[in-house]
Amino acid sequence: MLAPLLRPVGNALGAGCGLAVAVVTAVFYFMDSGRSLDYDSSLTVGAFVKTGSILDPLRRQIQLNNHPLFSVLEHLVWSAGFHSETALRVLPIVFGCLTVALLTAYCAHLWGVLPGVTAGAVLATNPMFADLSRAVRGYSLLTLCGLASTLLMWRMLESEPPQMPTPARRLIEVGYVLFLAAGISTHLYGCTVVVVHAAIVAGRRRFDARWVQRWVVSGVLGSLIYLKTLNVVLDTHNARAFHSAFGREVVLSLLGQARLAAAALGIAVLGALWIQRRRVEFFAAVGAIAVFVVLVWVVVQPQFLVVRYWVWIVPGVGLAAAFLVSRRPVAIVLVVVAIAAMANHQRDTWTAVDTPTSETAAVVDAARAQGMDVCGYLHTGVAVLAYTRQPRTRAETFAEMAKCDLVVGFYVTPVVNRVEQAEFPYHWKISGLTPAFVYSRKSREAVMAGVTRPRLTLETHRRTFPS
Repeated sequence: MLAPLLRPVGNALGAGCGLAVAVVTAVFYFMDSGRSLDYDSSLTVGAFVKTGSILDPLRRQIQLNNHPLFSVLEHLVWSAGFHSETALRVLPIVFGCLTVALLTAYCAHLWGVLPGVTAGAVLATNPMFADLSRAVRGYSLLTLCGLASTLLMWRMLESEPPQMPTPARRLIEVGYVLFLAAGISTHLYGCTVVVVHAAIVAGRRRFDARWVQRWVVSGVLGSLIYLKTLNVVLDTHNARAFHSAFGREVVLSLLGQARLAAAALGIAVLGALWIQRRRVEFFAAVGAIAVFVVLVWVVVQPQFLVVRYWVWIVPGVGLAAAFLVSRRPVAIVLVVVAIAAMANHQRDTWTAVDTPTSETAAVVDAARAQGMDVCGYLHTGVAVLAYTRQPRTRAETFAEMAKCDLVVGFYVTPVVNRVEQAEFPYHWKISGLTPAFVYSRKSREAVMAGVTRPRLTLETHRRTFPS
């Protein structure tokens, strides 16, 4: 019964299959796209998008939140007059959907419609990929560049020695270099894609000067965008810290976050590797990723080490699942279980406000209008930057907070919350997956008197940076 769905299809049908899965993905990704920007997206928009010059993303870096190429593209959107949260989410969602479409079309062309849909669905429902594709950040563009460059690399490996006409081979080579460069220009972890490609090429015994030249050119082109900010990126003055749970967290995130999904997709990946156990290049790629992760995690130990830097690997999980389904159709049961578990994992948070940045900005503006001294707890100030100027004072200690008339804070610990509730006569929370805590010398009703809207828009203040 499944046989017709397990036959390779032509380019046109494969593209149609990819488009269909991408459209379905877009319908879900655009749900409630007008909600408040999350913490990092707000900083990105405030400091690098809502600015006076399109060159601003090339001039500064704040808390490593600037993904330069992506910020430049979003600056173009803003400069063209599209000033809503939905408008700024269009690019990352489109990049995410294009990644889903490309993976689906590729797998359908190789193995059939069922494996193609399998790959696209596994990628689209992965909670980390879905969340980052709906944020105003560059991770979906990084993933798209990583996938496109990998598929082009594979095409070149399959066609060397030359079997294609020279112009076609040259076009593919240029595309490969440009996608690699674009990934690096978006996020420095795009360089790890080159490491994995080098391992694959070496595993295929094709490592030569031509490949080194391609990687060098990609690296140089991709790094040009960092000329003004690279010293800031490399010299962050952050302390070293060992995150003992990081290894487990990165594996869990790549395999779908939900434990049932991780178990099902883990079996699928291992099954695909077992079938291809004679292909050295696949194990070289997995080994390169593992070595690089361990190197960063155990040896470098950066203070801010987050699993989202590895989101570009998620299409590989979809690819492995698709391959297993093409060889062992019964594995579709594992895929269905994984997709259902991932969808259920996101069910309660899909349209929820992650961080109430615009709502918190409204409180900040209202307090300022009354002449209150507003402070931001630790890094909270930059979280409202897309909507209003950050608080003048960054309060880090209890003594500093005690001098303020109103303190807003995200990621407030229970200890800090208890102390501040005792210090300030009024306190309340602004709802969100990461709620905002407000401590005030005046009541909520007094602070918000005369305020008719519970949140600010991105156009309330056309310029919010620098303060």
